[in-house]
Amino acid sequence: MLFRSQILLANALAGLKDLKAAVEEIEEALRLDPQRGSSYTNLGTFELARGRRDAAEVAFKKAVELDPQSAAAQLGLANFYWVDRRFQLAEAALLEAVRLEPDNPMAHRMLANYYLATGRAPEAGPHLQRVLEVSKSPEAALALAEYYIGQKDHSADRKSTRLNSSH
Repeated sequence: MLFRSQILLANALAGLKDLKAAVEEIEEALRLDPQRGSSYTNLGTFELARGRRDAAEVAFKKAVELDPQSAAAQLGLANFYWVDRRFQLAEAALLEAVRLEPDNPMAHRMLANYYLATGRAPEAGPHLQRVLEVSKSPEAALALAEYYIGQKDHSADRKSTRLNSSH
């Protein structure tokens, strides 16, 4: 129970922009349960927000080490690599997140954004389509429609951007 309270408090402090105190609470939670990968992902996120890249990298790598089957840990590491401009490593972590959780819309959306930002737009389409298939959200439909417009892909089946799509 104390561990959970530490995590909740850390997240609340981060929401209040008190990142130093948030890190202290996460570190206390890690003293209580040092084998929980998700806590290292939180720590990495807070350290990255504080501009402490070395500490963030250590935390994200520890999260992946402790929980190699966690897509969330891979996404945290991918985000770190992206911010740190290590694009090939970011792509590898994103691909691993998609492999681990093929129905994770965030993993597909982040990978699609990666492809769009790195000039590999054709590779983004299937991931944006997957986001829509899994989430069926208006935002996913809009993102896919914007992708098709940006690609000037007028041959695309317009039904594929509908929320009730069965694709």
